[in-house]
Amino acid sequence: MGRLIKAGLTGVTVFLWILMAGLLTGCGSRSGEIAEETVQDENIETEATIFLPETAAPFPSAATSTSAAPAVMLAAPFPTVPPDAPVRTDGIDGSFGIGSASVLRGKNILVSLFLTTPDNAFAEEEKEICLQRLKEAAIYIEETAFGYGVETQFILDWSEENSQDLCMEKKVDFSISDDSDFMDALDEAFAQWTEEDLSYERLLQEYGADGIATCMFVNAPGRSYAIVYDGEDNVRESLVMFVRNDKGTEEEPAVYAHEILHVFGAHDLYRGEEYSRAVTDYIAANYPDEIMRSVAGEGRISEQISRITAYHLGWIDEIPETESFPELIR
Repeated sequence: MGRLIKAGLTGVTVFLWILMAGLLTGCGSRSGEIAEETVQDENIETEATIFLPETAAPFPSAATSTSAAPAVMLAAPFPTVPPDAPVRTDGIDGSFGIGSASVLRGKNILVSLFLTTPDNAFAEEEKEICLQRLKEAAIYIEETAFGYGVETQFILDWSEENSQDLCMEKKVDFSISDDSDFMDALDEAFAQWTEEDLSYERLLQEYGADGIATCMFVNAPGRSYAIVYDGEDNVRESLVMFVRNDKGTEEEPAVYAHEILHVFGAHDLYRGEEYSRAVTDYIAANYPDEIMRSVAGEGRISEQISRITAYHLGWIDEIPETESFPELIR
């Protein structure tokens, strides 16, 4: 699963824009891993289970959300890292509380951006499948948040009347791949789009929302990833969803949820990424179904959001694990 820090991805500046052709169109109304991560449990005995309430949230969900009335005032600038903030020395960069998708509470917008390249484009039916999976991921997150006593709502359904500005199509002149060259080129192109065509600030005002991110869909196999803000470079956060994983099978809603959670502060909890072996072994033993650890299921999301990820998202204020594993401190 991918979680890329913006500053470490490209070091983009205004003098490094790539040559590209841009096309902005609305997606209109409804018509007609990342690769999957397989984590071995290594016969570790489970010591605890995760609490995942089943109660549905009694507030509007992503499946039924409508455009909010325009806000009276323009949204405040996106939160950034204070100049006097302490610098972490453990190599764990966090995005909680900063960036355009700073906190997973209240209303948050997810803009769908469908990428057209010299090799690939999207049919309307394919766009609708992406939207449906995005909805399923959003509803799962909303309902889980409610179980932790947090109300949050995603605004994302561009098929609804007067919501076409939640969908974009952009055309580029470089080919799709999942290597660093493609990531760098797309990163720079996205930075330009947010400067010229995609106004996060306007959308926040129009929908009365608290946060915003863009989901860029790529009609090809590859490894999906999130581009999070850690205090430098582009404060406007996004995720890149390849519609098929690198095995060629369709990405499931759980993968969408995993990447969405990244931009709001969640960390990868599987081995070999952000945390030590001691932490990932603890996660495997105590929270084997944690969605930030593995997403191997099909269809309905069966993975769970443990108290560790809930803490990283700001849904709860403290967890006992930070005493044994200080690197988990958000």
